[in-house]
Amino acid sequence: MNLNLNLSSARNRSVRRAGFSPIETVGALSVVGMLSVSVLPRIFTAVNESRLNGAVQSYMIVKSAALRYLDQAAAPVQLAAGETLAAWDQAVLQPAGFL
Repeated sequence: MNLNLNLSSARNRSVRRAGFSPIETVGALSVVGMLSVSVLPRIFTAVNESRLNGAVQSYMIVKSAALRYLDQAAAPVQLAAGETLAAWDQAVLQPAGFL
């Protein structure tokens, strides 16, 4: 009979320790929260920088294609008086803060 009491008390102990206590859960959630607060702004900054770099590269590709077209056109396109190709860069990149 004494043996049955020991087994039943061992079962009760294992049932009571099956999960995490509320304090352990709050502690784990607070650590995860602190890590996410420190990492998420860096991720958003990296995403925005990559979008911006992609836009600048797209602009440079279009500009290069336009310059190639101007060089190879049968009838070269004439720029307006006082207009230069550098004006393209200033019109697009300067308002965005790249120049």
